[in-house]
Amino acid sequence: MTISAPGHLSADAKPNAVYRYFDHLGRLVFVGIAIRHGRHHGQVDPQRPEWLQYAERYDIEVCRDRDAAFRCKREMVEEFRPPFNKVYNANWQEIRSAYLSLRAAEDLLASIQAGGPEPAPSEDAAPQCRSSPRIAAPETASTPESFESMLANLFKGGRS
Repeated sequence: MTISAPGHLSADAKPNAVYRYFDHLGRLVFVGIAIRHGRHHGQVDPQRPEWLQYAERYDIEVCRDRDAAFRCKREMVEEFRPPFNKVYNANWQEIRSAYLSLRAAEDLLASIQAGGPEPAPSEDAAPQCRSSPRIAAPETASTPESFESMLANLFKGGRS
């Protein structure tokens, strides 16, 4: 395809398709271009790009030529910042890293909610809730006065 003058296509101009790939929550993860729509999946790199594992659905926008497809892709990438597009995507490394962290957290949460194994606590994790041996629980904390006096004693270094 060649453009002989602004806005005028040569006879060999061919439609191109812009593909938008979305994850399971409808977040745009990648924008791509293909010469023939409907055949892009067969043209995917045999090494399987990283983003493909997150793609749950896609849609296609057919553009009149390759230049229009590139303009469309650029506008989408600049506006939506898909995590796996590098070109036209300022700070793509940080966006990709944040997306992958988010997906890992979502997967962990889904696993826990489904009754899967919980992660082992890390050594620097906060301790489980338990009584502190330094502070004796008050015998009666049923009235606001006893709670207030307990707090006052704690801040003074005493016990109730």
